[in-house]
Amino acid sequence: MHLSPREAAAALAEVEQARAAMRRAVRAHRGHLHFWIWGLAWIVMPLIAYFGGDAASLYFPFVCLLGGIASTVAGFSQGRQIRAPIDRRFLSLLAALVGFAAIYPIVLHAHLDAKSAYAYIALVVMQGYVIAGIWTDTYLLWVGLLITALILVGVFVFPAIFWLWMAGFGGGTLLVTGFYVRNFWR
Repeated sequence: MHLSPREAAAALAEVEQARAAMRRAVRAHRGHLHFWIWGLAWIVMPLIAYFGGDAASLYFPFVCLLGGIASTVAGFSQGRQIRAPIDRRFLSLLAALVGFAAIYPIVLHAHLDAKSAYAYIALVVMQGYVIAGIWTDTYLLWVGLLITALILVGVFVFPAIFWLWMAGFGGGTLLVTGFYVRNFWR
């Protein structure tokens, strides 16, 4: 099939209109809350480990549980206002990502300390952001790549202050992204 330049321009304009409409809907219906919820969780978890020692990382699942509950409530609230079909292929892709991520440490016989485990899980989550950005909207791609780079800098350049680094730059980046989506996203 061959499109004329005018038809191609019209198709691209429709795509841009759809993207702008989606962004307006997400901004108007609390899509930014997910960034705030998980940004706060990403600040709380490293601070727990910083002040309580690596052994305090045992509390991370509880923080994630609370974040998951808050995120689910926000998602249901948002879902009532934004009607969009669930993309089963995308969910399958994320499930495969989580499945393979769970297998790798077992196969590699990895005995991860708290910092390495946190960094590994955070990198897997950021891979999910990158995939979501490729699949849906590029802002998630850029957030995923930025936080991935910040995680790696924290692990390899600033290991002595890793927990503070992750609280500030991991969680902080998610909070700032939520404010950007809420106030400036067009």
